[in-house]
Amino acid sequence: MHGRGNRTGQSLGYHGKTGHSGQSLGYHEKSGHSGLSIGYHGKTGHDGQGLRWFTETGFRKEALQNEAKRQMVIGVIGGVGAGKSTVLDTLEKDYGFVILKTDDIAKSFYVDGNSVFEKLKELLGEDIQKEDGTADLKAIAKKLYGSGKDHIRKKVDGIVHPAVWEYVRKEIGSRDADFAVETALPNEAFTDLCDEIWAVYAERSVRVKRLMETRGYTEEKARDMILSQIGDDEYEKIATFRIDNTGSPEETVKMIGNHMRDFFGEYNPAVQML
Repeated sequence: MHGRGNRTGQSLGYHGKTGHSGQSLGYHEKSGHSGLSIGYHGKTGHDGQGLRWFTETGFRKEALQNEAKRQMVIGVIGGVGAGKSTVLDTLEKDYGFVILKTDDIAKSFYVDGNSVFEKLKELLGEDIQKEDGTADLKAIAKKLYGSGKDHIRKKVDGIVHPAVWEYVRKEIGSRDADFAVETALPNEAFTDLCDEIWAVYAERSVRVKRLMETRGYTEEKARDMILSQIGDDEYEKIATFRIDNTGSPEETVKMIGNHMRDFFGEYNPAVQML
């Protein structure tokens, strides 16, 4: 389920602003993508029949050559507090999508005996494992964050991220279902998997309020966390659909419903569930 095309752009660094190389998030075609929009991006369906692609004006869908059932993969991106969970819950409950969260997948590797975790212990030391065999996330954070530790983070990324995307690819390839893949740090492996990419947006003041209410953060901590992440403009550069989640959940659900009906037409996953 990999996209096709010659890409000259750099993918996004894996740790938000601390790892961003300054290059565009776009994965460009030779035809001259400027970084302001996504370039051509081919992708065949799981049955090998269809072809979908991104263009300078957005996402187009080519009619399939037969009536074979298609598998849809939607990528969901956006900053903390933007309300990605509302979007994912809607896709799961109303449209039957299987949800994959890359952060949760990565955390599932952090247990004694897992090959990824064993490599991390070789790199970072045995003290990142607690007595019960699980990862000591605070110990890991101390080794990864701080002045002069970029090279360590890159090594960790090189261990964890390929394993995460391999897991995602296997899940999608082994199940006859539609998937929504959520990630905070989109890269080429992510865009290659997706038929559509949805960027979830909310005004900063709303995001701060949500983080204070749902996570108990102080206002200062909430603002600092938002500022430490990728900016909304970076997410929107690779998005094919933008969801303004500043308002109520009901408004967001309606926006998704309209998009599903207008874009997918007869291939509406909600219809497929009936």
